[in-house]
Amino acid sequence: MLIVLPRFAIVLCLALLVGGCALGPQQLTSSRMAYNDAVQVTEQRELLLNIVRLRYLETPEFLAINGISSQFELDSSVMLGGEFDGDGDLALVQPQAQLSFAERPTITFTPQQGPEFTRQLIAPIGPETLYHLIEYGWGIERIFNLAVRQINAVGAPIGVARESTGGAGSSELRHIIGTLAQWQRQGHIALRLTQGYEPVSPRLSANQIAGTDVVDAAKEGYRLQANDDGYVLARKMYRMTLNLGDAFGRTPAWQELAHRLGLAPDRRSYAIDMASEQIQDDVQKADTLYLATRSPLGIMAHLAQGVAVPAIDLERHEVADAEASSRPPFTIISSPEKPSNAYLGVQHRGHWFYLAGDDLESRRSLGALISLLRLELSAGGSQNLPVLTLPVGQ
Repeated sequence: MLIVLPRFAIVLCLALLVGGCALGPQQLTSSRMAYNDAVQVTEQRELLLNIVRLRYLETPEFLAINGISSQFELDSSVMLGGEFDGDGDLALVQPQAQLSFAERPTITFTPQQGPEFTRQLIAPIGPETLYHLIEYGWGIERIFNLAVRQINAVGAPIGVARESTGGAGSSELRHIIGTLAQWQRQGHIALRLTQGYEPVSPRLSANQIAGTDVVDAAKEGYRLQANDDGYVLARKMYRMTLNLGDAFGRTPAWQELAHRLGLAPDRRSYAIDMASEQIQDDVQKADTLYLATRSPLGIMAHLAQGVAVPAIDLERHEVADAEASSRPPFTIISSPEKPSNAYLGVQHRGHWFYLAGDDLESRRSLGALISLLRLELSAGGSQNLPVLTLPVGQ
């Protein structure tokens, strides 16, 4: 006997088949954007929390997201039931359909505590990173105020402890940085970055070098350079220079700044070098700007001076008060209640700490710091540490 299905039953079957085919791409679109937002927000919140921890003299902690995997399961079924009358004719058709969907994401975290990661965290920022951040668009004023603590003899010789009591030097440094930024915007000065190699070994004869030595040196950023009848091992170096416009070096403004920094005022170009003992011993070249830079951890500790801690914590001596002269242009507000106007917030010690939504200056500084950390900190240094895997969909 030929049975003709009702039209609505046929439509239902087709809808289930077509809907199941389209569900995968739709779910990929929504899930990818959701994970993207979650990674961005949690990265910012982790950084904000670590800055607050440093304000309380606590140890920061970093977790790297090593992997996000997600399984999607779609199960659909269509059944048809019917009833026949006493004559054997089909009297009632009962279509049944089931559609179920499940997502099972798995997220893997790794604590960043290895020696290589720690070295990157406490190493001073180099010229290459400074240049790239400035060229990216953050500007001299923001990047130098974040990362530079001394130019020649102006600024704070050592870390945050000295800076908290050296307000006059820090104020003068900020004034000089602001002046350089203004001159850059006006086209009077420009920064340049060049790459070169610096010999770091005595001369080696050709029979001392194997092919594998050349490969290994290249992997570590070195190369072998010809030198007389042999070779020397040379390390890749980045050098930054400050270049002046044609007639700008003869202006009274530049002459005054050059005198304050101990520079020869009649040059068109000045080398920019990372400071070591030169500044401390007052031994410097008149054609070189020596920059003493902070480490990534030092920048975070510097910004931590802008955390407005609750009065009760100051009264309990759980945290020291920050001097006004040492506070950076960066403000984290505290509140006992969850704020309604927060751009970004975290909870710590029973209080909310947050960046206000209308505080564009602090938001830009946080963004610049995130860019800096992505350049300076690799995802290495986590060997032999526990991996935390969360099957969050189960």
